[in-house]
Amino acid sequence: MPQLQLWNAWQKGGRLAFDVVIPGYGVPVRRGHGPWLEAAATALGATPSGVATLRPARFAYPGDYFDSADWQDRWPQVTLVEVEVMPGIVTSLQRDSPFVHLWADDDTMIDVDGEDDPAHDETALLVVDFPSGGTPSTDWLAAMSKLGPTEERVFDGPPIYTKLQPIRQVRTVARVAFPAAVPALERLLEDARSLGGSCDWHLTFHPDHV
Repeated sequence: MPQLQLWNAWQKGGRLAFDVVIPGYGVPVRRGHGPWLEAAATALGATPSGVATLRPARFAYPGDYFDSADWQDRWPQVTLVEVEVMPGIVTSLQRDSPFVHLWADDDTMIDVDGEDDPAHDETALLVVDFPSGGTPSTDWLAAMSKLGPTEERVFDGPPIYTKLQPIRQVRTVARVAFPAAVPALERLLEDARSLGGSCDWHLTFHPDHV
């Protein structure tokens, strides 16, 4: 029964998107359907109406081992999930962190005896928060967009992220080659910090304790 972390949930129209981390396993989500998906969507206040699309990647947003010498610690595996949901559902995300813990009673979602999916090393998800007062520059946004599709989300009121608002989140999905791409990616994140951006959730939600 794997433990899931559901990160940065976002509902737009009839689709729900979120990022999945499976702590301790080091293996990807392999199935875009089944009990785990229903449990995850329910935890986020939605009901799935189709099979989810999955995209393996790595991201630095958890920030748990930011000072580690091992790039794999700094850039853990993540699976980007997007699924259609039933209409008329309001996503319930009133909380003070960007993730939800969930125990998934579904061992079919992963292959515990399998090896790492090499596709994780071909995609980077860059997530940067700009809480009130921080503003991404035009040049920085252009640099992010050169890497790949860039999306901006604004969490500015109920039911999402009610304690700190507004939060402007910039997300870029980039085709890269790990570990060669790590220095350039981390320079880009460091540039974001100089603009008031937060590159890991601890700094966004608990700035006084970091």
